[in-house]
Amino acid sequence: MATFDFTKGGTTGLADTQKHKHVVLENEIDFAHADYAGVVGSSVVQMLNVPAGFLMTRCIVNVKTAAGGVVTFTVGDGAAAAGWILVVDGNVAGVTLSNLDLSEAAPPTYDDANMGLGGKYYAAADTIDIVPSDVMLAAVVKIFAEGFMVS
Repeated sequence: MATFDFTKGGTTGLADTQKHKHVVLENEIDFAHADYAGVVGSSVVQMLNVPAGFLMTRCIVNVKTAAGGVVTFTVGDGAAAAGWILVVDGNVAGVTLSNLDLSEAAPPTYDDANMGLGGKYYAAADTIDIVPSDVMLAAVVKIFAEGFMVS
């Protein structure tokens, strides 16, 4: 049987630098700013534009400044409001990842629908959204989406 070498850059496995690879989308919003005064409980806050052809593998939320009131929020997209992260405490500064929930008995379940699938492929453009339970007050939230451009 014949062997065909279709690797780029010979046998060392060099990356094809002419194409997009790993992508990190990010955005930060300071909800204390007057532009965001209308954000109340159950508002859909579009945080990131996701391009068509993006395989999103993980979502990371950094609450840089606590809201100063009792508020939680979900992270998802147009298809599932909590598709990436079920709950983020907006009144506690810290980082939340879309990930496995390993705090329960075996077998562990996934904290979000997309991690169990290894990510989510966006054939069409979409947005990554948060949906707060109440007013975000003084919260400063930075959000990241990691993935790959596969189209």
